[in-house]
Amino acid sequence: MSVSALNVSALALLAALGLYLCYRVFFSAATKPSRVPADVQLDKPSAKTDIDRKFGEWAPVPFDFPKFEPLLDYDFEKTLPVPYRPFKWGSYHVTMGIKSLEWEDWMELDNRFGEWHAIKAARAQSRGPKVVRTMLPRPGIPGAREAMYELAEYMCRRYPHIYHVERLPYVEGDYSWYNEGQISTLEILPIGMKYDLTNDDPIWVAGQISADDIVVMVEGEDGRYYFQAGSVCIAGSWRPDEKCKHGHVPQYASRLQLSMQRYFQRLPVDKLVVRHNYSFQLGGSLAWAERGLGDEDATWRGLDPKELGDGFKGFQKPAPANGSDEVYFRSERQALRRLPRSGGALFCIKTILEPIASYLLATKLGAEPGIPGRMASAIRSWPDDVAQYKGKTSYKDAVLDMLDRAHAEQVAQGIIFESDKASTYPF
Repeated sequence: MSVSALNVSALALLAALGLYLCYRVFFSAATKPSRVPADVQLDKPSAKTDIDRKFGEWAPVPFDFPKFEPLLDYDFEKTLPVPYRPFKWGSYHVTMGIKSLEWEDWMELDNRFGEWHAIKAARAQSRGPKVVRTMLPRPGIPGAREAMYELAEYMCRRYPHIYHVERLPYVEGDYSWYNEGQISTLEILPIGMKYDLTNDDPIWVAGQISADDIVVMVEGEDGRYYFQAGSVCIAGSWRPDEKCKHGHVPQYASRLQLSMQRYFQRLPVDKLVVRHNYSFQLGGSLAWAERGLGDEDATWRGLDPKELGDGFKGFQKPAPANGSDEVYFRSERQALRRLPRSGGALFCIKTILEPIASYLLATKLGAEPGIPGRMASAIRSWPDDVAQYKGKTSYKDAVLDMLDRAHAEQVAQGIIFESDKASTYPF
């Protein structure tokens, strides 16, 4: 089947409070990733992003990644995940939730990196093109390879005692930063893994050298953005092939689709942005929440329930959690930037997965004024369609009971007042 025959909706990456932006994805049978040479010549554009250009056209833009200081004494094995808290008091609103991110903070490492890397490596090997895939590239647009080199350059400069690289002599137009010579090999010293950037699959390498899932999207002639390449190994609750068939996300089409499309079209190369979402799941499986979702490879998965018929017995809803110790808090840090050569949109999606009780109540986060009440308020604010999308019935009683008790204790101790429901909040 041709790629053009499969212009279909796919997974959502950006929307508010755990809803993702619906891609329009071209998915076909697995294709062997193309190794595109670094032969794109840089033009001199009139602006960083020319919004008057035709959709699907991109003139490569000269861009030097802003220089930053290396973290020479950084010990990721002793660094806990950043406890982001992307939930608010009050009513639910569908927004993009995007904010600027400093270039030096593009990618994060913490003490989950070794574990996450092992899971991603095993998933890439066992599931192959189901989780790591590159589509046939548009002529002269090597988005996956560009993403790989951008990530490699950043990681080795930000964490030089963790990532060791070897370089080729500089050649005009290569993928190196600051004309220092294109990286030929990259080794992650603490885990002893070495990657050949010249010959290995670029999107596979990109997904292995950080803790993030990686997705590259490119603009089509209709102004929409299409999946070009991705290493999506630890999504937890969706499969790329499932979402490319049925990309329904509550309230996306009516509230966000147009504004998100325009945002992508106007994203300049000199802007790095980030957003955060959160959700809950039963059990602590990072790659696939099987207890709540059933078999990852079930043939019915991703089909519209109407297509399955009234007698469908393929999946039974899980029994609700017996207590908060069975529920895990899942949060994503989604960084987005424009690639200057290809014009592709590069998503880097870092996942945090922790038992809700220990993450919230056994840490300083749980003692932070207003946090338990704020999270409970956010859960209660979900409209019915969002609550169903997030599987709320399987954990709401256990989680809300825990949060309400913690909130009541903060009020009783005078840490907060019942009326403290500020509209601003720390991440």
